Amino acid sequence: MAQPKPFIDFLITQNCNYRCEYCSQSKANSTLEDASSEVIDGFLTALGRLPRDFEITISGGEPLLHNRFFEVIEKIKNMGFFICIVSNFSSPLDKYEKIVNILGDKLSFLMLSYHDVSVKNIDDYIDKALNLKKIIHPSTKMRICAPLWRGNLDRLRYLKDKLTPFGIEFEVQHIRIRNEFIKYNTQEIKFLEENNAAPNKNLASFGRICLAGVKSAVIYQDGSIYRCYSSRLIKSHYLGNVKDGKIDFYKSPRPCPLLKCTCPKPFNYNMICHDTNYTRAAFELVLNFLYLPVKLIKKTLR
Repeated sequence: MAQPKPFIDFLITQNCNYRCEYCSQSKANSTLEDASSEVIDGFLTALGRLPRDFEITISGGEPLLHNRFFEVIEKIKNMGFFICIVSNFSSPLDKYEKIVNILGDKLSFLMLSYHDVSVKNIDDYIDKALNLKKIIHPSTKMRICAPLWRGNLDRLRYLKDKLTPFGIEFEVQHIRIRNEFIKYNTQEIKFLEENNAAPNKNLASFGRICLAGVKSAVIYQDGSIYRCYSSRLIKSHYLGNVKDGKIDFYKSPRPCPLLKCTCPKPFNYNMICHDTNYTRAAFELVLNFLYLPVKLIKKTLR
């Protein structure tokens, strides 16, 4: 197994100026809200306790909409962490220039999405991306991630052909609806395979030992912490609330109780091991199914 790369993902807001019907992040919580000052302060305190080999990702929603976004990334940079920013690239170019000026070579990865349902002019988008590429640090990876959706294959091919000659990575997103990957035709499938879309989408993860929760965590805007994106409904994978100024990591890795790992990040960051423990995975799944009726019984007996 390759060396795992520790990471923390912080969804600093659920707010977004786009309303893409295929968006998975907007379904993570019933309310679209910003992280409060209490959550942000607790998050920064928790980061101060982590080894500096963790990569910190700030996403959303659209993270640039949060009024403390620039303050937060500057504080993270001053702690010595490398930072990844995930954005829909809708803000004016000078906002992204400000990110580059603040983070410099600490900006490890700039993940920008292309949503053709919201972008008015694809050539303007391309010009904006190329201008940003000119000013980022040479060590910063810049990638455009574009969902393949309702006949946009030709536009995505055009986008790729215009950007990749200039060192901008291109990735196609395999859309999920209700956590299930949608079906594509033969041409679309080939394009997905050529462009690194969800390399683990067919990985049977049930019972596989995973370092998520030991070497990584996902923090939502309300401060709740989970092992990974896919397990946010598994109550045993709740790692506390960052308002307490810490992350309650597992002491040792656990098996995955899900049939599929629908998030590419544990796969790409080498969290998934070859070892398995099917009995423990089944036990955790049973406990999760019992959680809601037990909670209801406790509430009734009060």
